[in-house]
Amino acid sequence: ERDSLLSHGTAFLLHDRLLNCSDKHVAYACNRCGDLLSPTTERNTVLSTGQGPKESLHRARLRLYCRNLKCRETVKQEGGNDEAVEPIILPYIYRYLVNEMAAMNVKM
Repeated sequence: ERDSLLSHGTAFLLHDRLLNCSDKHVAYACNRCGDLLSPTTERNTVLSTGQGPKESLHRARLRLYCRNLKCRETVKQEGGNDEAVEPIILPYIYRYLVNEMAAMNVKM
C-alpha cells in the first residue's frame, strides 16, 4: 500500500512539474486522422444592414475543421458532419517537435 501511494504521488508530481507548471499547451487535434497540424479555424461573419465590420467581428463564430483531404472526403461521405476536431492538452515542446518533423516530411 505504501509503495502504491508513493508511485502515484511520484507520477502526479512529475505530471504537475513537467506539464502544468512548465509548458502546458491546448492544441486542437482531429479525431479522424489524429493530426495536430491540419485542424484550423474559419471565422464565419455575416454582415447585416446598418452593421459595421467591427460589430460583425464581435458576433463572428469560429468553426474548427481539418484541412486534411482524407478527412474532407470522409466528411462528404458522412453528410457534412465535420465536428471531429477537439482540444487536447499536451506539452508545447511536443507541438514544436511535430512542426519540425513535418518540415522534414515526417508525419507523426
